[in-house]
Amino acid sequence: EHKLKKGYGYDMDMMALCACTLLLSLFGCPWMVSATVPSLNHVRSLCFFGNEGSTNEKDDNESQRSLEDASRSALANIRTLVSNMEAGNNASSGLPRTLTKSNSHTDLVKAVQMEASSALQMMNLPTGTEITSCLEQRVTPFSVHLLILLALFFLRPALAGIPLSVLRGLFLYQGYSNLAGNEFWERIWLVITDPKKFPNKSYAKVTPLWKVHCWTLIQAVLLVCINLLMRSPAGFVFPVVIGLLHPIRLLIGRSGYYSEHDLECLDSHF
Repeated sequence: EHKLKKGYGYDMDMMALCACTLLLSLFGCPWMVSATVPSLNHVRSLCFFGNEGSTNEKDDNESQRSLEDASRSALANIRTLVSNMEAGNNASSGLPRTLTKSNSHTDLVKAVQMEASSALQMMNLPTGTEITSCLEQRVTPFSVHLLILLALFFLRPALAGIPLSVLRGLFLYQGYSNLAGNEFWERIWLVITDPKKFPNKSYAKVTPLWKVHCWTLIQAVLLVCINLLMRSPAGFVFPVVIGLLHPIRLLIGRSGYYSEHDLECLDSHF
């Protein structure tokens, strides 16, 4: 979603976090906790929207080449659809999952319209509303946490004078401002959204629609359970519960109610 590319760097961060957690556990020190909201705000502040990231001719050429390849693929799919219809061959081998068998001219027009819509959406990406790249670096996070450390040493009296309600309001605002583009938040509102105004995203194309609502309900229940656990005396097992989320997803996939394609559309981050 944020076009991150340095996967190895995040693996190193996770290994360092595991080592720190192990050492803190051995010495009886508190574990480090996630700073989800500030982290999301920090990543979003480093993102480029539209053509902001195109600073040289090389980037422009790569972007143009990518658009040309995607356009050529869309035209080839439409040509294949029309050829199959004219030849009376409705086989859909080699076509994207979004293209269905064309049994009539009406089906053909609908399939062509879906493919054309995808192509137009792709062509409209550099309009300033979509994330195209992210400047991944370590300077700003290091500087931010260094300032936090210095504030703890030298600004404790001033920090102690800030009302707790102000801090909670600040984090609440930061969290709300990051809900835009969050698929879980968007799927919650699908219950009261007109089907004609559904977003053109993979989860909105899962049929029947009750699968989408059930998946959202499962995630909401797990979220509530995790929050209740964190506020209970057994809150120290919170990381273990987080680690169990992926096995739970695998069990749901093997239950037979959701196909692998459904899970990819609803939750493609794993």
